[in-house]
Formats: sequence, structure tokens, C-alpha cells
Amino acid sequence: MEQTVDSRAYAFAYLIREASQVPADFNVEQDFEYALFLPQEIVPRFEVPRYVPRLLLAWPDHLSVYSHPSCSLEKTVLRFADISFVELERFLTACSLTFFASARVVHLPFHGRDREYVKMFLDHLKQRLLSIGKEPSLLCSRQVFGPHLDYKFEQIEVILKVDAEAVITRFFVPPREVMKPRLLRQEFSWTFGSEILLTQRELHLFSDDKDGYRQRYGFRASWIPLRNIVDIVLSGTPQSIVIQLLEGLCLKMLIPDDLCAEAEKFVRFAAEQVRRSHNCL
Repeated sequence: MEQTVDSRAYAFAYLIREASQVPADFNVEQDFEYALFLPQEIVPRFEVPRYVPRLLLAWPDHLSVYSHPSCSLEKTVLRFADISFVELERFLTACSLTFFASARVVHLPFHGRDREYVKMFLDHLKQRLLSIGKEPSLLCSRQVFGPHLDYKFEQIEVILKVDAEAVITRFFVPPREVMKPRLLRQEFSWTFGSEILLTQRELHLFSDDKDGYRQRYGFRASWIPLRNIVDIVLSGTPQSIVIQLLEGLCLKMLIPDDLCAEAEKFVRFAAEQVRRSHNCL
């Protein structure tokens, strides 16, 4: 008797390079370039998982996302040209990959044990996104602003394999211990750290902020192709560096008072590099 496949029982993610590797309970097109299977959340018995198995298929010009057939959800299609930026979260076992496009946001949570497969698939997508249109070329001297990176943010760059030779500029706001006065006591906590890093082809925004609080074990990494950046400016409400993107989207980096002067220097320099890149396109 023929056994049926139910990928809801699969425990691990895996990369797919040919149609024969696609779980048989997914009915999808077969001529994709590259794919990733993300398993269902594993929860104790009788609990409902927050997310079901998903299949991500990469084509030459778009990404297709399928949920398990039991969900009765239509597939999601994202044209690479419409993706504004990508955000990767890795906080212990609770991780996610999110695509921000002009008209939608596609959020894909996954377990921390699958992070290497997600990273490999994301690297493939980044190369596709960078291949759209003419590649910018920045020829300028390198400058670094703000304090030196601490060990954690150095390791974030290593984990995400940032090309040190391609770095044009960076600005770092380190985490800091702060004291909050309370009735009859003092409460100590930490502000989160942030880093903006501009290379010859892309911009990275790293942070260990999770819901407004610093997380010791994990980080958030936003990645933006250089051509998607409209401008980089300072904002006073709240005091922050604002990365303005196409379609009215933006990313912000909060700035403490004592680093305002360095932030102004960084913004002038980085904004000039963005303008140069636009002139090259």
C-alpha cells in the first residue's frame, strides 16, 4: 500500500536544488532555480503550532512562498524588483526572515536550529536582488564614525560574512547601562546597541533590540540593496538617523545626545555616497 507524505511531521529545514526533493504533499511548479523547506513549529502535544510547513521557491525574477496545503492559503509571490529590504532576526531559538515590499510584508518565523539553511537561501536571494539593474560603483576613501565596535557586533559581521574590503563607512552606537530611579531603590538596565554599515553595493543595519529591549543573545539584521536607498538624513523626533527607501518605507537608528556630532558627520558622508551611487546607475 502506497504511503502518503505529510511534511507536517518533518522536523528540520533543508535546501532543495531539484524537483525530486520537494515534499510530495506540496503541488508546485517544477522549474524553479533554488528552494528552501521550512518545517512546522514543534510544540507540546495538543497545542496548535503558530506556523505550518512552508516552501520558498526562487525563480530568476521572483520568490514564491507556499504554505502547507492543509492551510488552504494561496501562494505569495514577490517580485525581486519590488522587495525594498530584508530583515533577519536571530534571538536564541526564536528566529524569523521578513521581506518588506511596496505593498506587503511577508513574515516567515523559523526555529534557530535551521538558521544555517535559511542563511544559505538568503545569500542566494541577495545575489539575485543585487543583479537587478546596473550595479553601483563607489570609489572613495573609507571613513569610520562613532565608537569602536564591541565584540558582539564584530561577531555579527563575521556571522553574516560582511566583506571587510567592501566596507565604505560605519557608525556604531554601543549598548549602555542606564539607571532608572524607583521608589526607595534604583533599577539598572541596558539600552540596545546599533550599527549602520555601508558597502559598495548594500547597506546593513544591525541591532540587538527586541521589542524595545536589549537582548544579550541574538540580533536583528536589516539588509538593503544600495539602489533602494533614496536618502540618509537626521531626524529630531526622536533623535535618529533615518534611511529613506523607495515606496515611502524607512529604517531608523536612535542616536544618544553625546553622539549627535558624530552622527551628523556620518550622515553627510553616507548621503554623499548614496548620491554618487545614483549617478552611476
